[in-house]
Amino acid sequence: MVNIRPLLDYYGRELEDLSFEIYSETTTFPVEVYYEMMKRGRVVYDEDIQRYYVWDAVRKSMWIESLILHFPVPPIFLVERAGQYVIVDGLQRSLTIRDYLDNKFWITYSSIPELIGKKFRELPPDLKERLLNFRIPAVIIKTPKIDLIMIEVFRRLNLGAKKLTVRQLLFVTVRTVCVQYIKEVAKSLEFRQLIKPSEGEAKSMY
Repeated sequence: MVNIRPLLDYYGRELEDLSFEIYSETTTFPVEVYYEMMKRGRVVYDEDIQRYYVWDAVRKSMWIESLILHFPVPPIFLVERAGQYVIVDGLQRSLTIRDYLDNKFWITYSSIPELIGKKFRELPPDLKERLLNFRIPAVIIKTPKIDLIMIEVFRRLNLGAKKLTVRQLLFVTVRTVCVQYIKEVAKSLEFRQLIKPSEGEAKSMY
């Protein structure tokens, strides 16, 4: 059993159930199966936790190339909730798979000449098969305290990530009823005129 009193104190939650079990299992999903799960809504993401899609063309291309070459890749972390799998870590990788199989972008960088400039539908059959058959490692987390643990797992996984800003870590740590209000304020013209964000900052503000 895990004592969660420090976590409950930290998040200001009611101190009712002070212990519970966190279960996790490791599995793999073929790219084709994982893609279909996203399209059917079995794999989803929480906009209050995850960043929006921020990968550039080079990162997306290298990720798809890694899958085709069957390189070892880090697992995607999922939390099981109400018949769905919520992405806790791995959103950029997941959305890149979805968009590439939807033919929304082409490979701009690769050590494989046959990949350059190719959308998914344009791949040679052998490379297309290698991509679809690659098995993505995943860690599935199961716990009765889903929201609390989902936030905490995300926070811990991203403590060392350089690309997460202080605002993004604070955003998922606080997660109060004020979050929606803050997001609405960030969208307002008055707020933008006051802080004058750069184009990149504006895209990641909400």
